[in-house]
Amino acid sequence: MSDQGRGATLAVSAVISLLAVLLSADVVLIALHLTKPYFDALRPHHFSLEADRGIAEYCQYTKQAIVVLAMLWCWTRTKIATFAIWGVFFALMLYDDSHSLHERVGEELAAAWTLPAVVGLRPQDVGELLFAGAVGVLTISFLLAVNVFERGAARVHTLNVVLLLAALAVCGVLVDAIHVIAYFSGSRFSWVLAVLEDGGELIVMTLITIYACRLAAYGLRAEPPLPLDAGRLLFAGSRG
Repeated sequence: MSDQGRGATLAVSAVISLLAVLLSADVVLIALHLTKPYFDALRPHHFSLEADRGIAEYCQYTKQAIVVLAMLWCWTRTKIATFAIWGVFFALMLYDDSHSLHERVGEELAAAWTLPAVVGLRPQDVGELLFAGAVGVLTISFLLAVNVFERGAARVHTLNVVLLLAALAVCGVLVDAIHVIAYFSGSRFSWVLAVLEDGGELIVMTLITIYACRLAAYGLRAEPPLPLDAGRLLFAGSRG
């Protein structure tokens, strides 16, 4: 086997190992959250998926940092601006999550614009949705402008990252909004929505991390994966 072939094999093994480790950690964190009411040793708040600065949050920070490094590595190798934009986007996501930026901006927008409560959402929740929408539109606008001048493979990878982020938004924005409504209305199902929201975010962020690492390993040599085929999405192109 050539050195290039051995390198590709090692890269595939590393990516698969990382996927196994991250998914195992996600399952353990979800299990700890679900079983903590029944064991005194798990009662501390940091075992909760919803805990600020809890174990689950620090796992998310680690994944986001890996994605930032992977995207910036892709940029340094290919000089394609799309990867730099993604690096900045995920760096902003990391800063947002670790410093509660969207919560603070949401509160400020609610106060400055006198936002109303809407279908069970508080004014600050509406402000958070506006902030998330503005960041999303701005990022997509930059990507569209840059992708006009870039090669087709970069466009396909951008589409795949957007699809993965859409799945993350379903958990972190849509399910979160429903959870807020259910929680403040006293619904007994709010805890289920909390698990779907935070547990879903853990798993989707793991998939994003693996995809970013795959890109860092193979770059544009990777065969463009089919967006809805999970196996090809994560591991296609290992023979590049």
